[in-house]
Amino acid sequence: MFTLPMPFSRYSLEGIFTVENDIFYQLGEMRGMKKGLEKGLQKSLEKSQSTVRNLLLTTDFSISRIAALAGVSEYFVRKIKKMDVCRNRNSTTSS
Repeated sequence: MFTLPMPFSRYSLEGIFTVENDIFYQLGEMRGMKKGLEKGLQKSLEKSQSTVRNLLLTTDFSISRIAALAGVSEYFVRKIKKMDVCRNRNSTTSS
């Protein structure tokens, strides 16, 4: 470690200037957390969509039952169901 000349050696800046106190470090850390949260939410959404689609296709459960099993709202299940119906309509009309 670098040592200061004698007159300055009794003053310590060690506790003042740390990486955690650096504004650029803090900004980078906040951006990293934000990006991580966004990726996590996206993965969670994709997983929920997949679960709901599988339950809609493989069971005859009601919308409220599927919502309860998947841990999502009934609105979310109806939205996925509507998206799949529209997708199927578009794929059959374009063939």
